[in-house]
Amino acid sequence: MAIMQEPHIILRYDCEHARRTFEGELGEDLCIDAFSTDQTAIAALDNCPTPPHALLVLVGQLPIPARSSPLIHARDRHPDLLKILISDTVPLDTLVSLLEQRLIDRCFEQPVDPDLIRANVLASALASKPSLPGSVSEPAAEAPIVLIVDA
Repeated sequence: MAIMQEPHIILRYDCEHARRTFEGELGEDLCIDAFSTDQTAIAALDNCPTPPHALLVLVGQLPIPARSSPLIHARDRHPDLLKILISDTVPLDTLVSLLEQRLIDRCFEQPVDPDLIRANVLASALASKPSLPGSVSEPAAEAPIVLIVDA
């Protein structure tokens, strides 16, 4: 299966500098729609002519939005969408909570290797199956698999 176009991601960010850095590192390989508010990110998720391949939430400082609206919306309305959280620090209890609630699929602390993000998004794009307009997909019933690496 080949990707016919650049994988599309929705980026929810809280720091303009972090957004520019992220787009500078990945903008040539990914189609990035960046939004600084929850409401605009949610609207973009719902109004895309074709579903994006991933939602990335890029936050700098704690507290990490454990009840982040775009993550909840993506889980409930777009269950097949890859959800990635990127933050400066992620406490283990917060990470466990986010995974248990199925709010995220991946989590990375900054600085993150752009190749790692690129690889995850490309894998999601290759694995995604086209959905018919108006169809609703069911979330997977299996428990999340967690790999925690502390360097």
